[in-house]
Amino acid sequence: MKINKVVLIEPRPAGINVYSKFKILRLGLPIISAVLKEKGIDTKVYVEDIAEIDWKEVEDADLVGISSTTSTVLGAFSIAEKIRKMGKFIVMGGAHPTFEPDECLKYCDVVVRGEGEETISELIDALREDMPLNNIRGISFKDKDGRIFHNPFRPHISDIDKIPDPDFSVVKGFERVSVLPISTSRGCPFSCDFCSVTTLFGRKYRVRSVDRVIEELKRYYPKKKYVFFIDDNFSADPKRTKELLKRIIDEKLKIKWSAQVRVESALDDELLKLMAKSGCHTVYIGFESINPASLAEVHKNQMVSIYKEAVARFRKNGIKVHGMFVFGFDNDDKSILRKTVDFAIKAKISTIQFLVLTPIPGSKLYEKIKSSARLITDQWSKFDGHFVVYKPLKLSAYELQKEVIKGMKKFYSIFSLIRAFFTTKPSKTLFTEAIYRLYGNLTIKKWLRDKKNKLYIKFLKQLEESYNNSLGFNGSP
Repeated sequence: MKINKVVLIEPRPAGINVYSKFKILRLGLPIISAVLKEKGIDTKVYVEDIAEIDWKEVEDADLVGISSTTSTVLGAFSIAEKIRKMGKFIVMGGAHPTFEPDECLKYCDVVVRGEGEETISELIDALREDMPLNNIRGISFKDKDGRIFHNPFRPHISDIDKIPDPDFSVVKGFERVSVLPISTSRGCPFSCDFCSVTTLFGRKYRVRSVDRVIEELKRYYPKKKYVFFIDDNFSADPKRTKELLKRIIDEKLKIKWSAQVRVESALDDELLKLMAKSGCHTVYIGFESINPASLAEVHKNQMVSIYKEAVARFRKNGIKVHGMFVFGFDNDDKSILRKTVDFAIKAKISTIQFLVLTPIPGSKLYEKIKSSARLITDQWSKFDGHFVVYKPLKLSAYELQKEVIKGMKKFYSIFSLIRAFFTTKPSKTLFTEAIYRLYGNLTIKKWLRDKKNKLYIKFLKQLEESYNNSLGFNGSP
């Protein structure tokens, strides 16, 4: 098979949220593009959230790759159906294809499962030489008779410094992206039941060398001064994180950066000061719940007692906090959810997302919910953390959905915004937060006006009414 030109596509998100305005590139396809470039292949990358697909380029391609998460996979299927009519060889990868390969093989020829850098390289070699695919680890495929084969998983790449840097030059519209995504690690040493990161990347925390990270930052500085460290847990190894931050300071890289960290990072004075001095403007923290029983339920090992202090310490150092809370654990009732909203406001968290507990394929939670027949829809586009897709234990799905919406509306209300101005010392940070909250307020209103969202909320209400009337309800909108 001739493979000289490849087009890689990432479908647009299924819906909007309070951070939709801020486009953060995923690194999977730009890294795959760099791998293919080393093999002499011309590639183009289309991230639909940034640039529309050039279908002429697709028509000219020898192979098309599509990456998706669970919430974007229906968009991936739609794109694949259109491409299949052109007679193109299609490869799918990403989190959802990794865990649901049989479903994805209805729309493509090969699924790359797990980390794809080494796998795609071997796959291209085999296709070019018309060799059998049976010995390529990490793929699922169909033979000419339609039989599905799942080859063994490929071990994780132990030395991630061997992975090429992402090639953003082939990403259409990259020049309009204001925030540079940088990865400094893979994997997470923790294992929360609702997360699929450890299933995908493992519990071993693998890091890039500080030199490699600094080299990549320098390549785009000063043109790209805003950086998002895309690691799932940027501060998992505090000693190494401090080393990186010291280098950023020593190299005089005047960047403004943000990252996902655990709440206890705020208790490390040295780390906190280095974060502030090196340009950290926002941290994204998965508080998840203020109920210790809920955290224990999903094996999220952190102390609720330090939440308020952690927020205060970050704010004291000029670092905004974006808090991520999850509603709908088996221990949750209305009182816990409402107390969570009040806590987020009183603790002066800068911005928040109240997300619905979502059983994502690849997580322990998904297996638990699926095996207990608690899923209420098979619409993957609703698995983005904003919709109730399962039966909660202590309240109905409709009640949970309403509580999430009420919580978001209360936090981002104009009243809450005004209150912040009267209870917080005026500053540039407060002004920035006010803009974010105003945007959040407008985004929530836009989300509630969306016809598809209205239809799903109506479905949840009908589901509740049918249970109340003991009629039994089947179906999905």
